[in-house]
Amino acid sequence: NSVKTTGSDGYGWRKYIKQLVADAKEAKQDGYTKPSVSLSASSTTLTLSSDKKYYYSGEITVKATSIKGKVSLSLTDAPKDAKIVNTSDKEVSSVDAGTKVKIKVPTSSVSNLETSFTIKATATGEVYKSYMYKPSDSNYQPVVIGVLFPETSTVNASKKFTIKSAQVEIVKVDTETNKPLAGAKLELRDSKGNVVDSWTSTTSAHIIKNLPEG
Repeated sequence: NSVKTTGSDGYGWRKYIKQLVADAKEAKQDGYTKPSVSLSASSTTLTLSSDKKYYYSGEITVKATSIKGKVSLSLTDAPKDAKIVNTSDKEVSSVDAGTKVKIKVPTSSVSNLETSFTIKATATGEVYKSYMYKPSDSNYQPVVIGVLFPETSTVNASKKFTIKSAQVEIVKVDTETNKPLAGAKLELRDSKGNVVDSWTSTTSAHIIKNLPEG
């Protein structure tokens, strides 16, 4: 107490000791920090890119506290060739906390009208816990020793994403017999008049997948 208030302070330690005491009291009140990892995204539905070659998620922020090293990322039940990419569109499998990533899926890999899959984040949590040792035998000099030991644990988080794909099947039929007619040249255009697809009809349905809105 004398060091904290009016005692001699030839080495200039007082301000550091006072700060340590204040931090210790705050830590005691809050308890030990708990390692954590989380994934946040404004939307969990992927959208079609302008060139119609890929579905992309919005930005996913990887958050973490009290971890050791990087956060590992993986996809579960995702379509073939689905990737996790950074903001430069480069594939990544581990990132620093605070990094933003996206999920990229080729349209050629999407065969269902609705596909769901999961992105998972895994990290090694690390918290240093303090221990104090002092002799129980009064015959020994009462020296108190403080020791810090790291305590590790595995922390993870996951988030489910969905691809909703539009699909149409078009058949040219004879109005009298209601049977398919082959040989008709057909086009599908968007609301602006742009040709989305063109084909010559057969006796089977022509299927168009991964249609953008409009």
